[in-house]
Amino acid sequence: LARLAGLPGNPSVELDLTGAGPLSDWNGRLTGKVDGAEVLAIAGRHQLTKDGHAIAVQGGGTPVELLPPALRPLFVGKTRIDIAALVKPDGGVRIDTGRVETDALTLKAAGTYDPAGGANDLSASLAGVNGPADFRLPLETGEARALIRSLTLSLSGPTQSATLSAAATVDSVIMPGIGLSGVQIGAHGESIDLASRKGRILAEMTIAASDMADENLARVVRAPVKLTVPLALSGETIAIESAGLESAAIGGSLSGSYGLETKAFAGDVRLFALPSVLPPNLAAKLTTTIAASGKLTAGNGAFGLSELAVKSELLEAAGSVSLADRDLNAALTGTLPDLGKLLADATGTGAFTLSASGSIDAPAFKAGLDTKNAVLAGKKVGHLSVKAEGKADKTAPTAELTADGKLDGQTLKATASLISTPQGPNIPKLTLDAGPNKLTGALRFSPAFKPLDGKITFDFPDVSLLAALAGQKASGGLAGNAALTPRSEE
Repeated sequence: LARLAGLPGNPSVELDLTGAGPLSDWNGRLTGKVDGAEVLAIAGRHQLTKDGHAIAVQGGGTPVELLPPALRPLFVGKTRIDIAALVKPDGGVRIDTGRVETDALTLKAAGTYDPAGGANDLSASLAGVNGPADFRLPLETGEARALIRSLTLSLSGPTQSATLSAAATVDSVIMPGIGLSGVQIGAHGESIDLASRKGRILAEMTIAASDMADENLARVVRAPVKLTVPLALSGETIAIESAGLESAAIGGSLSGSYGLETKAFAGDVRLFALPSVLPPNLAAKLTTTIAASGKLTAGNGAFGLSELAVKSELLEAAGSVSLADRDLNAALTGTLPDLGKLLADATGTGAFTLSASGSIDAPAFKAGLDTKNAVLAGKKVGHLSVKAEGKADKTAPTAELTADGKLDGQTLKATASLISTPQGPNIPKLTLDAGPNKLTGALRFSPAFKPLDGKITFDFPDVSLLAALAGQKASGGLAGNAALTPRSEE
């Protein structure tokens, strides 16, 4: 038992459950011992009455040593339990006494929930003692921790027109690499028909501060954050009526419906982001927001985004993405409306395509980029076409890259092949012809894609053509060769 519960020190654990009487009138007692010392004693009774199942539980102790480390902060000191409730055949519940107390928290519940047409007056609350309650959940790497100051829930009024209110105050939520603080959650609904599950509920959440370890995530998730979700309940369907997201970095809306039987969602999503969500070198090139929209489907292990549209000063794209049973299908087409946003000394536009299909672990892909009548570093591009095709397999990537076109009236051609071997990826052939400039070579990499060995030979009598491809200006010539050899381990 100690090993199953993950108890530190692997102590001796004894659990003893005794009882007497028929199930219609049963009395029982549960005791727990750690290393021979009693730490838990609970008495319980179950009675089958004309109104339903009557349940009573009383007792307590110091059960912290019986619990895994993640639960121990909630049960420090003495635990006291006092519960008396009636569960009715129609699903109704009446709580006459409901109280669980420890030195860390107090949990209370009382009142009636009646889905069959009667009156409701159910209330429940959780509050920390001398500070927030410390909830922890083990993860594969580290743990998730929430410091919850209070939780409240109330349901009142007749079944056909009930009022529901819920609220939570959370001081902080911490997970590996993620920190949120000042979290407030609330939900309120009136005129809710509990029997037919119809009505409207407005849910809101605010986050006062955020701290992300990853710099890319930190640019996107920036507090303050406010999420508003209007819900419309209608039997087996929950509709989201224009949920809104506001934050210091992104905003957006979501509308759609979720089927309780189908367990699937379908709706429309719109997002708007400030340029600052991008890496600084790209953000500096934008002066307006980035917009994205599409039709979202999700459920039963599948995800899809169709009619996807992205618009920014850097690119405009349209297409679709879907993932089902770990199979990916994606297709995007778009334009680069201003090459000057990407290259320092460039004008003109470009067009691109991107597709991927197959297993999410090793999808096959195709990509293409074309431009006509662009100007790079003062040199005119008659046309330029770059294509890539291969398989994005982390353990065995493969690709074929080609480029051809005209730059400043001179022919441009390039090829490269990436293959995988048991010893690691290789580029057995690399060629470049740009006017009079030529390059040939081959490279070999480790499985971690670190260069191992290879040779490159080049003769560049006119480097201005090559510099122009990067939007730079240069002059002169350069020739030589470079050889990579494995570094000896000391």
